[in-house]
Amino acid sequence: MPPYPYTYEHDSAASDANITVIYELLRNFDAGPKSNEYLKLETKLSHTIGRADRMVATGHEDEKTDYITRLKGLFKTLDDKADDYSARQRAIPEISVLEEEDDPASDDDLHEEAEGTVEYFGGDRSASF
Repeated sequence: MPPYPYTYEHDSAASDANITVIYELLRNFDAGPKSNEYLKLETKLSHTIGRADRMVATGHEDEKTDYITRLKGLFKTLDDKADDYSARQRAIPEISVLEEEDDPASDDDLHEEAEGTVEYFGGDRSASF
């Protein structure tokens, strides 16, 4: 296997650029785990964590560990956001069939419109309201 061709500085600059893109995509992410957006982010995160893991970090071991820790945190954030989205999709929506009236005068209008006669089936009985 040939030696790894990149320096720590080159890898860290590339990782920083990828993390910036991932942050922006993750900030706007609102989809489920089977969406294209999720797969795109997961792929970018996997690629970036793989590159961070291959870094030759002689003298920079703590920084390499920080990169990997941040990327794992971004994986968790991605999964949490996807789970939240899925939970919202499974939730039963609340539907209100009653409308709130702020103006008490509008109640009179409703009663005026409702005046009329109801005829019952099979008879001559009627009632006014």
